[in-house]
Amino acid sequence: MSFLGEIKRRKVFQIAAVYAVMAWLIIQVVDVVSEPLSLPDWLDTVVIVLLAVGFPIAVVLAWAFDLTSRGIEQASNERTVAAQPFGPGQSLTFIIQALVLFAVAFLALDQYFFEPPAISTDSSAASTMTSLRRFDYDLPEGHAFRNPGRRVMDFASDGRHFVYSTFDGLYLRPLDELDPQLIPGTGQFLSSPTFSPDGDSVAYWDGDSQQIVRVSIRGGASQTIADVPDNPDGLSWPTDDTILFSNDDGFHRVSAASGTPEPLILTGEAEQVNDPQILPGGDLVLFGVGPFADWDAAQIVVESLSTGDREVLIVGGNGARYLSTGHIVYARDDTLFGVAFDLDALDVSGAAVPLIEGVMRPNFTGSANYAVSNDGTLVYVRGNAGGNEVELVWVDRQGNEEPIPAEPDNYSTLRLSPDGRYLATSIVDGDSSDIWIYDLEANFLRRFTVDSAQDARPVWTPDGQRILFSSGRGGERGLYSKPADGLGEAELLWPGRNVQRPESFSPDGRHLVYREEDPSDVNSNLRLLSMDGEISSVPLLVTEFDEDASAISPDGNWIAYASNETGRKETYVSPFPNIESGKLPISSGGGVEPAWAPDGSELYYLVEDGPMIRLMAVEVETTPTFSSGAPRQLFRGAYHFFGPGLPAYAVAPDGERFLMKKEAGLSRETVEPPQFVIVENWFEELRRLAPTE
Repeated sequence: MSFLGEIKRRKVFQIAAVYAVMAWLIIQVVDVVSEPLSLPDWLDTVVIVLLAVGFPIAVVLAWAFDLTSRGIEQASNERTVAAQPFGPGQSLTFIIQALVLFAVAFLALDQYFFEPPAISTDSSAASTMTSLRRFDYDLPEGHAFRNPGRRVMDFASDGRHFVYSTFDGLYLRPLDELDPQLIPGTGQFLSSPTFSPDGDSVAYWDGDSQQIVRVSIRGGASQTIADVPDNPDGLSWPTDDTILFSNDDGFHRVSAASGTPEPLILTGEAEQVNDPQILPGGDLVLFGVGPFADWDAAQIVVESLSTGDREVLIVGGNGARYLSTGHIVYARDDTLFGVAFDLDALDVSGAAVPLIEGVMRPNFTGSANYAVSNDGTLVYVRGNAGGNEVELVWVDRQGNEEPIPAEPDNYSTLRLSPDGRYLATSIVDGDSSDIWIYDLEANFLRRFTVDSAQDARPVWTPDGQRILFSSGRGGERGLYSKPADGLGEAELLWPGRNVQRPESFSPDGRHLVYREEDPSDVNSNLRLLSMDGEISSVPLLVTEFDEDASAISPDGNWIAYASNETGRKETYVSPFPNIESGKLPISSGGGVEPAWAPDGSELYYLVEDGPMIRLMAVEVETTPTFSSGAPRQLFRGAYHFFGPGLPAYAVAPDGERFLMKKEAGLSRETVEPPQFVIVENWFEELRRLAPTE
């Protein structure tokens, strides 16, 4: 018998046909059920490879064995004279016919039941469907987001790369490369990065210079765009020649080549705005507007630049973006929602549908960390930006923690009374803050001030009888004083046109050093308030740099403070009150928030170390002159530090413990890194979940 005849006799062709039909059916079933069952993308590839490997094995087995009425037997070389009626050959034929019929039925179900065809007049809907691809990108070891209270990332509109802020600077991550690249020349204290329309430059707010700057993605010297003293809530770069930013009084625009900011849209009473997008046509601006720090209660609106008319589109959410698909995507809580939007009619149609959960969204600005390129690629950060609530802990000199049984809250400034029993702190609640007193022995928290204004930055008098604080109550900004027992009204001690922050008393209580912030100047300066007889105020240290966190030594002869004259904040010591007669550097690798040991034998300061904080100690002598030793680290941990000039710790009277803040529920030793998620061809998913017709 010929070789071909032997193949036919052994039914190799029939077995191969059955295998091919079965393999095709398995591949189709896996493809259909993968999405509903959330099966991994690699499963399709694995199934195809396994079936391909199995094909030659099935052919070899068909040659070596026969399917008979007695079961599977080793194939014989003898020719069969006659086939039995309804024998194994005919049974195999029936199986093939049944499989073919099943395949046809499956195709019909898949076409008309599993995936009903979409009805659309849009030519793009008739285009060839592209597959949704989703993959994750973990931050490299040692990377942590800088200033996660605001947006930490942006994605170029052409879809080539995204950028994110860290404690080392800005990192650029091209989608076609595995490793991120540090952009040379970017600062360490930065926030709100945003790409230029061509994706070749990045603008951001630099905290060291308190300016909006721009830099090429290839690095080099940064270019100053504008002086902006307060950290903006967000930045955007909608056109080649314009950058937008938002702060407490509304939206401002400035030339991308540098210039003076000018108001674009101003806020009303008790309003806060964020995330502006200039819509096609250039006259309408899409943005969120709502109460302070409650962005889930905000409204998403459009406003005409030419007429000032405003129309509410969505109630509840922020971070809105209009996409070319005819949708508005926005954030509420940690979820992205999508809804169909007719730009011509300014009409939202249909119900908003949830699209993505687990998006990192800071409570302070509500700006969700996501961006969509023009070609439909979505990049977002999955994780927790951290809430405003912190818990209080004692930390000894070896770094051992002892929790304080106070409920987690939005504690800001920490100031211990001279005897160490009471803590004065400001607690932020919505658009106001008040001073509270916590009894560390009785574990009792009581409210010290009650006012709709911002009462903040408490400081104890050396005798512990009164507390001074900054406020704008009654529309009159200045320094206020109130008895520490809470009995009696707050009195205006010193009025001021500018923001005033009390920082340190002289040991005899006759002088107070406070910081003055002039909105027309990016830097703050130190002033001295004299309360010996008639109250008066004189400049103490006025320079072209930013000075803050002043602390007078226990003997009253020296003052420690932080200055950015080297380009970064460092701690210095100068004679007091003759502060301009000279200064001695204490830190060299960064140092903020200096504080004296109660006996004057040590000076402490903080150093930011990625997402961690290091508490440093320096032995000092203040008589007959000042001298200092080498800084040494006492402990390191994931403690809460909002920014320079806002006291983040307090020294116990015995100098053996330190009152620190840490994010509620956060481990002292580790910070779980968030994760980027990249979704290609996301527009198809958006159209499926939120049809525009």
